[in-house]
Amino acid sequence: MPSEHISNTDYNLALANGERFYKKNKPEIKNMPRVSAIYGSSELLKSEDIGDRRVPVTIESVGEKQFDDGDKLILQFVGKDKALVLNRTNANAIRSAYGDEADNWVGKDITLYSAPTMFKGTETKGLRVSIDPQQAPSKPASPAAATFAPDPDDDIPF
Repeated sequence: MPSEHISNTDYNLALANGERFYKKNKPEIKNMPRVSAIYGSSELLKSEDIGDRRVPVTIESVGEKQFDDGDKLILQFVGKDKALVLNRTNANAIRSAYGDEADNWVGKDITLYSAPTMFKGTETKGLRVSIDPQQAPSKPASPAAATFAPDPDDDIPF
C-alpha cells in the first residue's frame, strides 16, 4: 500500500519503472563503512577463531589500548596475526603465573580456549587462558609460610 506522502500515480509509475516507492525520499549514502570498523576489528581474537580447540601460543608483546570501559592489555603472539584483548579474568590468570609486571610475560607460553561465560546477562562463549603448571615458574615461599621459632625470652604468654 502506498504511503500517504506519495500519490498513487507516482507509486504506480515508480513500480512500473522497477523502482521502489521509498527511493524518492531515501537519503543518498556514500562511503559505507565496513562492519568490522563499526563492531570490532578482525585483528582481534574472538572465541569463534578458537572454536573447541586448545591453542598453545607464546606471548610476543604486551600493549595497552583504551576502550570505552577503560584501558586493557592486549597480547600479540609469535607467528599469529590476531591479538587478544585481556579481560580482568584472563589478566589475573597470567599474572598469577608470571607476575604483576606485564613486560615479563613476553616469551611466556599460555593456552587459549573457548569457554561458556556470561556477558551482559546472556550466556555466550568467551576466550580464556590457561597456563601449563610445568611452564609456570615455581613461586617463592611467602614470609608467612616460614617456620616460627618462639623466642625463649619473649614475655608474651601466647
